[in-house]
Amino acid sequence: MNKGKSGIIKIVALFMTVGIISGSGYAYYVLYEECNLLQADLLKSEKRGDLLQRKFVEEKTKAGALMRTKQSLENSMRAMQAQIDKAKTEKPAFEQELKNIEAMHAEKIKELEEKIETLLARIESLRTSREEVVAKYKEKAAVVQKNEEKIAQLSEDLQRTNFEWKRTDRQLENCRENNERLCLITEELVEKYKNKGVVGSIMITEPFTQLQKVEVEKLVQEYTAKIEKEKIE
Repeated sequence: MNKGKSGIIKIVALFMTVGIISGSGYAYYVLYEECNLLQADLLKSEKRGDLLQRKFVEEKTKAGALMRTKQSLENSMRAMQAQIDKAKTEKPAFEQELKNIEAMHAEKIKELEEKIETLLARIESLRTSREEVVAKYKEKAAVVQKNEEKIAQLSEDLQRTNFEWKRTDRQLENCRENNERLCLITEELVEKYKNKGVVGSIMITEPFTQLQKVEVEKLVQEYTAKIEKEKIE
C-alpha cells in the first residue's frame, strides 16, 4: 500500500513539473484537479485497505477458531474411533455374554412357564374341589334344615308329651289316693258286714240312736256317694 502511495506522489510531481515547464495555466489546473482526484482515490484505497485489513484479521481469527475447532473435532473423532475399535474388540465377548444371558433367561422363562402351568392346574383342581364342597355343604345344609325342623317338631311333641305325662302322673297320684281311700271304705264296710251286716253293725255301733229304715237307707246312700267320689276320673 505504501508503494502505491509513493508512485502516485511521483506521478503528481511529474505532472506539476510538466505544468511548470509548459507554463500553461490550464494544464496546471487540469493537473491540479487530477491530483485531487488521485488523492481522493488514495483515501478511498486507504480506507478500503483498512477495511480489508480488518476483514483479514477477522478472517484470520475465524480461521484460527476453525482450526482449533477442527483440531478438537479431530481429537474427538480419534477418541471416538478408539472407542469404536475397543467396542469392536469387546463385541465378541459381549455377544457371548448376551447369548449366555439369553440362554439363562430362556431356562428361567421355561421354568416359570412350567410353574404357571402347575399353578393353573392346581387352581382348576381347587375350583373343582370347591364346587364339590359347596354342593356337599348345600346338601348337608338341607339335611340340617330338615333335622332342625324334625327337632323342632320333636321338641314340640316332647313338650306336649311332658304335659300329658305330668297330667297322667297327677291322675295316677289321684288314683293312688282314691284307691287308698276306697280301700279304707271297703275295709270299713267289710268289717261292718262281718259284724252282722251293715244295718246290724250300725245298730250295734249306734245303740242309742234307734235308726229307722229311712235313716239306714240314707246312710247307705252316703257310702255310695263316697265310693263314687273316689272313683278314677
